[in-house]
Amino acid sequence: MPTPTSSDTIKGLDVYHGDDITSFANLLSGGSEFIAAKATQGTSFEDPNYASTKAGAKAAGMVFGAYHFVDLSVDGATQADFFANYVNANGGLQEGDFAMFDWETSSGDPYSSHDGTTIQNFLNEIKVKLKRRCFVYVSPDLVDATGNPSYLSEYPLWIADYNSSPAVPAPWKTWNVWQTTGSASIYGLGNQGDADIFKGSLDDLKTLIKYTEL
Repeated sequence: MPTPTSSDTIKGLDVYHGDDITSFANLLSGGSEFIAAKATQGTSFEDPNYASTKAGAKAAGMVFGAYHFVDLSVDGATQADFFANYVNANGGLQEGDFAMFDWETSSGDPYSSHDGTTIQNFLNEIKVKLKRRCFVYVSPDLVDATGNPSYLSEYPLWIADYNSSPAVPAPWKTWNVWQTTGSASIYGLGNQGDADIFKGSLDDLKTLIKYTEL
């Protein structure tokens, strides 16, 4: 995995249908250079704002990515197919676009008993269906509870940690993107939202995304 050549950081955000984007131009001018938009969740939910968010972000010149919110109780490959089908129905991923896997828990999901099979099956299937290594969005404790599987190390880490500096769970050695808060005031967003930092310059981000393209 490429390492940043710059000590700079750049800002971004991740969004879903509940967010109120008032201006993509303002997002970019306010310093948000990349955006991850929710596409799907589980095997039944398709985000109704995905296509318009993609179009607006790319027209404004932002780096764009699509993400899937996992349901840990459902087969990962089946979820990956659902995600890929929806993304492809909305223009697919072009060169320079990224995929992100949103690994969280929700009501009824297994937690410490989860062995990581769902995650591995999803990530492997996306390599086939979307030709991407996913950025993996996750909190440190969830990775630890799953046993820190070694296969994760090839995927860029998008760490969710609202402390003053992020913890980096094994098998990763460092973070690539850090979600610093879920309640940021972001220029161009009408509500408080998820703020993210990429470790590196915009060119470093583009280089990392190139690595994820298979």
